[in-house]
Amino acid sequence: MTGAFEGAWTGTMMDAEGFQTGADLVLHGDQELSGELGYRIGGHHAVGKEQSGMVRGKAADTAIHLEFRVAGNLVQFTGERVPSRHHAKAAIIGTYHVTGQTGEALAGGVGIFWQYASPGAR
Repeated sequence: MTGAFEGAWTGTMMDAEGFQTGADLVLHGDQELSGELGYRIGGHHAVGKEQSGMVRGKAADTAIHLEFRVAGNLVQFTGERVPSRHHAKAAIIGTYHVTGQTGEALAGGVGIFWQYASPGAR
């Protein structure tokens, strides 16, 4: 069975410290999720190089909890899948918190990812 969060998602995360991250998220699984996150940190700071990392998480109904690393920091994202009537098939909206800070000024913030009907559509 294909899970509600299975597939490719494109979005952004905005941090309380002013960082903005464009991100591509690919998830596999139903209740136990795994995948990859590709991102580039920007905002009012200089745009960084493209980075990627592994994602692990859990899903139940419309709720999702993901863990991944950004700039060496553990990020915990908690959100929900909501319908998107006009822009995309669905969206994941939520908040994230950062632990184990290692030099970057990441603090926590909000994120939104969209799942489009076909790859490349926006």
